[in-house]
Amino acid sequence: MRLPPSKKPKNGHKDLLVLDSFLQGTHFVRCIKPNSEMRPDQFDGGQILVQLRCAGMSSALKVMQSGFPSRISYLLLSDMYRDCLPKRLATLDAQMLCKVRRMRYFGTNKTV
Repeated sequence: MRLPPSKKPKNGHKDLLVLDSFLQGTHFVRCIKPNSEMRPDQFDGGQILVQLRCAGMSSALKVMQSGFPSRISYLLLSDMYRDCLPKRLATLDAQMLCKVRRMRYFGTNKTV
């Protein structure tokens, strides 16, 4: 049985709100092993990714991203990634850094 189109967005949005409420309301810690030898400062990206997928994190993040666009300040966003950037990009002001990143991700020749 299919729902009329007018009902689908409301139900989907309600489900996302319930999921978001559940995720924010849970108070448990999911431990992720950084490597199989349990050595400090060594990270096995493949092993970590498998654990995160098994915990359902990738699915939850995809649902949240598609349903709830994030609103974050340029300054906070640039501070999160500045240490990972090449020096020529790290010197840009926060708004320009986000603009360059957005242009690289979406491309500059695409039409909207």
